Amino acid sequence: MTTPPDHHHPFPPPMADPLWDDDPQQGAWWGAEGEAAAAEEEEEQQAGLGVVEPPPLGAPTPPPRAAGGGSGGVDAMAAALEGLFTAILTSLATGAIPDLDLASLRAANADAGGAAGSATTLGDRTTVLSLTARGARGASRYARLLLAGAASYEALSTGRSLTQRNLYYSLKSVGAVLTPAAAASAVSDLQAHFRAPRAAFGVVAAARGSVGGQVWTASGAEADHSALAWADVSLEPSGQPLPGDPAALARLHTRTHASFLILVEKDAIFRRLCEDRVWDRLPGGAVVVTSHGWPAAGVRAFIAALRSAAPRGALHTVLGVCDWNPAGVGILTAYKYGTRKCAVGCGVVAPGGGEGEGGEGEAGVPSPATTPTAGVDPHAIPGLGWLGLRCARLATAPAEAFQPLTPRDKAMAGALAAGPLAAHPAWTHELGIMASVGLKADLEAVDAVGGLGSLTTALVEDVCAGVWAA
Repeated sequence: MTTPPDHHHPFPPPMADPLWDDDPQQGAWWGAEGEAAAAEEEEEQQAGLGVVEPPPLGAPTPPPRAAGGGSGGVDAMAAALEGLFTAILTSLATGAIPDLDLASLRAANADAGGAAGSATTLGDRTTVLSLTARGARGASRYARLLLAGAASYEALSTGRSLTQRNLYYSLKSVGAVLTPAAAASAVSDLQAHFRAPRAAFGVVAAARGSVGGQVWTASGAEADHSALAWADVSLEPSGQPLPGDPAALARLHTRTHASFLILVEKDAIFRRLCEDRVWDRLPGGAVVVTSHGWPAAGVRAFIAALRSAAPRGALHTVLGVCDWNPAGVGILTAYKYGTRKCAVGCGVVAPGGGEGEGGEGEAGVPSPATTPTAGVDPHAIPGLGWLGLRCARLATAPAEAFQPLTPRDKAMAGALAAGPLAAHPAWTHELGIMASVGLKADLEAVDAVGGLGSLTTALVEDVCAGVWAA
């Protein structure tokens, strides 16, 4: 690529951009979600709170893992919570306070793919919480877990849902939590103790995510899909919001024959692609999905159900669009390989009622038979390709389109390149360029070169030319 003599762009021309089909590296990027709990484990280890292989003697036996969805799963988790409190009260009657074991979310206890080489998998190491032997910080976390379990039990017993905000104020009212992050950590600890998805505790997330493009949706529990009222999402100029409630997601049926599935980091870019009807410009059409940043578990579950319901040949290529920075690449990597937190028990929506790949059925109500086992993130997409933004589209961008990398950016780039992306030279090449020039850029920077609408045109050109990094 030739550079105008009066223009000083911040990095050299990119190398040739072949397609890469390498199997994923063992060891994965587990992302920001779940990192707070992992960091808390690290601090507690320094205070004497240990990581052990088996549960400690005298600890309550973890109840059976509940399958998410359906009244059977609700009853099972309510019974499991009862079992936990009964075991603690029984121990207290004998003058003992039992420790609690949690599946460890530390990086040392995780692997990318296991035998399949595809999805983030947790090992069997545990973290131990104690009220007596491990210091005040462990005791506080122990107490928050029990209070969150009590709130969850009330929600399950009354048939109500529990939002993160409800839980935060419930714990705050008794002085047990001071930040929303601590409330979220308490839910993560419940998941880690019972090895179950968050939805199993009646905890629902706010709506976060949208779908657009050549897909039809309908909501309902009717067995006869012809009786459902189907909506053409391509007619929505800003796409269709996705519900945060797992039960509502389970009732959302889909139909599509589009060739491409495009996952977009930012809501603003998602809206731009919808306004430009990018699917009309791609051979075979496309469905576009965003989670408005970090991929929420519910959005990833929707994507899995959407792909399961698609007929053979549809959505054959999944591509990601993110900012040219390490955080954006981390988001795509979370879609590609999954996260430690979801590996504890990601099962918000399991594809049921359809025939899977090659079938014509829609995603229906989750079935225990198809609910993934705890310990493996079931929604990883190892074949996801990085469509953009990449440096080839920034070679003529003005200097003001870039920002300097922060120390956190540099650390994230190194972790990604050395971990899950080590077997993907096209991805690590981009990260290497970011690190060498010390700069990053937003997706909107493409419009600074060619004008409004240039980004959509650039993405269409790259898809048609097959220019992406797998």
